[in-house]
Amino acid sequence: MKWLLALLWCSSAFACEIRVATAANLGHVISGIGDEFERLHPSCHVAFTLGSSGKLAAQILNGAPYDIFLAADMKRPRIVCDEGHCLGEVRPYARGKLLLLSVKPGLLSSGIQSLRAPEVRRIALANPRLAPYGEAAMEILEAVGLAEELQPKLVFGESVGQALQFTLKAADAGFVAASSLYSEDLKAYHSEEYHYYPAPSSYTPLDQGGVLLKGASGEARDFYQFLFGEKAQGIFKSSGYWIPKSK
Repeated sequence: MKWLLALLWCSSAFACEIRVATAANLGHVISGIGDEFERLHPSCHVAFTLGSSGKLAAQILNGAPYDIFLAADMKRPRIVCDEGHCLGEVRPYARGKLLLLSVKPGLLSSGIQSLRAPEVRRIALANPRLAPYGEAAMEILEAVGLAEELQPKLVFGESVGQALQFTLKAADAGFVAASSLYSEDLKAYHSEEYHYYPAPSSYTPLDQGGVLLKGASGEARDFYQFLFGEKAQGIFKSSGYWIPKSK
């Protein structure tokens, strides 16, 4: 019931609170989008709960009172909608990218084949049962024929955000969201010393879907529309996401 305790917090300084279930890969970008919306709507506060898309979907299906679901794929929001929790259809708001990261300079100089080296003892990735970025990482390892060989080295985080923390603190390398390199904390690793390596494109595109949930307030609907506007989409793009064309 941790999600319930988190959502019970409310500040009397705001006339409204918009509750957004947010995929962990958005951790380095979504607060900036929230700040821009709050600047235009000073009476509202946007509260983000970060987690794996699978876990957030399960919370919504069990009654968590979110207004908006921003997932790391299209599948989980559609499952939520199939169970009658949505207002309208799922819309793609951005496409994520996956990359390999290591805090050790030069460790990834041979690309993904670097993971076979004896000095690479632990490889972090998100749990593929809960997180789309973890699914994508496993698709890559299968496609290059390394899934079985590297299985003993794999360390799973609950979300891609936790996989990033493992990569920075304990693992030798990890599959992380490309957007994480655009955060202030990781700019030191955005170098040409092979700290990171773009993951092979042999994975299902990480089209990330959002949807309004039943019971969403008018202000929540305004924020949802704001996500697809020029300002928010520009922030996504500048943070390493590919932006889908408007239909």
